[in-house]
Amino acid sequence: MGKENIMARFYKATDKDLDELFEFGKKFWREFRHIDIPTIDEDKLFKTLDVFCQKGVILCARDEQKDQIIASLGLVKQHYWWSNETVYNVYWLYVLPEYRNYKTVKNLIDMVKQIAKDDPIYFQISSEKDYDDLFTKFGFKEVGKNWRYN
Repeated sequence: MGKENIMARFYKATDKDLDELFEFGKKFWREFRHIDIPTIDEDKLFKTLDVFCQKGVILCARDEQKDQIIASLGLVKQHYWWSNETVYNVYWLYVLPEYRNYKTVKNLIDMVKQIAKDDPIYFQISSEKDYDDLFTKFGFKEVGKNWRYN
């Protein structure tokens, strides 16, 4: 398991975090490229992070001793495609392998719950990892699966 006793600060990212988040996004791709995810388009990655900072939310955890982002989560408030009701879609959650632990993920999920208030939160997992027990612990229920065909 990851470092449980690090001094982590949890916060909402701003424009000043974009360069570091860009490099952090490339770390995500490098870890999961073996599952045949698309190659990074660096221009699109940077623009997407910028849009999330402006119109969505990027939450981060920072190791204060090393002064580096160790976890990131991006979410957007949207409407269901068939309804005017609001939903929060989490597009990514990535924690550096050496920092993966329950406390880090729980803090990020709790921040999402505070933002969403009573609106539903949707979280899709496309990394081939089995997080069912973890998300059940956080109060999520399974409502579908991600499937991919190449």
